[in-house]
Amino acid sequence: MPIPNPRPPRPRTADSSDQELPDNYQLTLTVSDDQGKPLELSVVTASRRFEASLGEEGDLRFAGTLAQGDSDAMLVSYSLGWATEMNQGQRVQSKSSAITGSVRLKMGEEVPIFRAGNRIIRLSIKKLQGTVAK
Repeated sequence: MPIPNPRPPRPRTADSSDQELPDNYQLTLTVSDDQGKPLELSVVTASRRFEASLGEEGDLRFAGTLAQGDSDAMLVSYSLGWATEMNQGQRVQSKSSAITGSVRLKMGEEVPIFRAGNRIIRLSIKKLQGTVAK
């Protein structure tokens, strides 16, 4: 008689309602410097966690969480990482950079979260209005 294979225990997860937000939100990260057009990365989410990565732009990775703050504000905790190619003689090396932090953002507000030389990174949030498909 074969011995039944026991099922592995299911991992404990938070209740899905704890992970959902009541609305859709768009987070926009804007990276600008004096050498060209700004790079804009937007993420739309209705969950507390978000993550996006963009390989062709220096392995840009943007992740974090959202929490309801005071009235129209959201607390955005973020982690941002990227790689920059640097010439080292005849070799090109990739150097990694990262920042983490939290900001309180009101809907439609944009705040600078990082500045290094001529590079500025800004973060904004807005609540998206639902649309009905026709």
